[in-house]
Amino acid sequence: MDFQANEIKVGATIFFGATFLIIFLIAIFGISFGEETNEYQIYLNYIGGIDRGSLVKYGGMDVGTVSEIALPDNEKSGIGLKIKVAKKAPVRIDSEAFITSIGLMADQHIEISSGTPGAPLLQPGSVLKSKEVLNFMQMAEPLSEVSDQLQEMMDGL
Repeated sequence: MDFQANEIKVGATIFFGATFLIIFLIAIFGISFGEETNEYQIYLNYIGGIDRGSLVKYGGMDVGTVSEIALPDNEKSGIGLKIKVAKKAPVRIDSEAFITSIGLMADQHIEISSGTPGAPLLQPGSVLKSKEVLNFMQMAEPLSEVSDQLQEMMDGL
């Protein structure tokens, strides 16, 4: 069966287009093949803005993602987050995880503090210490109450 030049051009265009699309999707979704990770568990009371796939940063660098979110087992534990962190990130036993964002309009992410330089590394699968940090909306809530009280006071004058 003879192939004409146009058929070869169409086939090559489709092949290169599909290859480019696959490479583009891998780059956009950050798919990595064979990257070694460690898993850690975090417990927090409030995880607003955190979903499966949310970024995990260490010193501001992207080092992993949130892989699972679980409801509390009992009243004493918080919401469970399972995170996957690159093995190259030195998570120490005194490192702490907390939720933060870069700016007011940025997405929330998990930040891991570097801990003490001489402290031993935390074993994979362990519970990583966490701390609750107030976000902008939680800090602004009392201001709303003060504003309402000032408005009532001004109306009374």
